Amino acid sequence: MAPTRTPLASLLFFTSGATALAYQVIWFKRFSHFWGNSSLAMAGVVAGFLLGLGIGARLLSGLADRARSPLYVYGLFEVAIAGLSLAVPLQLGLLLEWTSSLQVALEGRTLPLAVLPAWYRDQVADLADMAQRLDLGLRRTLEAGGMEETDAALESLSHDVLRLGQFTRTLGYLAAPPGANGATLDLSGLAADFLSTLASEDEAGPRFLFRGEPETRVRADKGLLVLVLDALLTVTSLVAGQGGEVRVAVERGEDQAHLTIQFPAGVLTDLEPARWMEPYALHRRLPGVGPNAVAAAASILAGQGGGLELVADGSQRTFQLHLPLA
Repeated sequence: MAPTRTPLASLLFFTSGATALAYQVIWFKRFSHFWGNSSLAMAGVVAGFLLGLGIGARLLSGLADRARSPLYVYGLFEVAIAGLSLAVPLQLGLLLEWTSSLQVALEGRTLPLAVLPAWYRDQVADLADMAQRLDLGLRRTLEAGGMEETDAALESLSHDVLRLGQFTRTLGYLAAPPGANGATLDLSGLAADFLSTLASEDEAGPRFLFRGEPETRVRADKGLLVLVLDALLTVTSLVAGQGGEVRVAVERGEDQAHLTIQFPAGVLTDLEPARWMEPYALHRRLPGVGPNAVAAAASILAGQGGGLELVADGSQRTFQLHLPLA
């Protein structure tokens, strides 16, 4: 039997379609404010709309076929949709309350596996600052009139590019520490060469004293270990200052080699040892130190099978590096 078509049914279908489009537009606007992203809001609304059509067709198509008055059933569904649509503001409010509670829980570290580091927002802000500085530096370079102005602008831009490179590299070490690759090196020889180079380059810095057991071979990547020494010795040089004394020693243990760097705490005497490992803790006191310098060094050593500690003894501080013997 062919279905009957009436002007009233056609009008209802047309009105229903127009209302559905209106629903989509309104929900898109509301979810855009809620999520702060129009693309995400559009994807969510369209996905929800199509999912509803699919579920309705799968579960309720038989009911419409068996109903004596399909138009009556259709009207009931339209009334139900209208009621649910009126409840959307309430549903959004409950969703916002739930997500706010979840955010508070994450910031409170009640879900340690899901929480991002507390310094994550500082990292994002620092990255945004570097991007802005690079943009300004490029504009100054393009607008510079004289040769001296151009050279100064290029030098500033070069520094910002190096800073960005260090930032991304150390942030990567924090997120995924490089693993051991089976390479070996002489820790005493590397430390002696590094200190010799550092002393010749920075005559106004502290005085370095070195004592090491010869042929202390460890399993570690030389390039990564150079980054670790560079970060830690930069920190100790800035803290100890001119005329200060930094003692570096390399010793062999049963299954590990130990490199210690002892130096006066100076202006950081009141900073708790545990906080030295936190990103940005030293950077706020010593702007010349990279925001992730010590934290990245600890992550690198952990990835190489070693570790990093800071020990306090009165006015003295000691970095203790541990690496597996070869």
